[in-house]
Amino acid sequence: MGIRFFDPRPPTEAPVDAYRVDAHGDRALVIGLLANGFPDSMTFLDALSAQIAARVPDVTFARVEKASPPTPLTAEQHRMLTQDCVGVVAAYGH
Repeated sequence: MGIRFFDPRPPTEAPVDAYRVDAHGDRALVIGLLANGFPDSMTFLDALSAQIAARVPDVTFARVEKASPPTPLTAEQHRMLTQDCVGVVAAYGH
């Protein structure tokens, strides 16, 4: 006898409508990658961006790597992440 799995979720009462989220409107789909300066934080973001790029068409990335964790962003780095990107992923390596 095989294994039977029980799904405890109740049946849905309303039909599920699939929809596409468009967070960027007419802007280019640019995701900011912010590495805080700890070892491997940019390496992790590079691996993450490869996975995102494989699943999301036309995505590009803006990479920012701080010199060290307590160092603030430069004005240009801040401008790029806040004005050019539709979202930002920050990574804190250790």
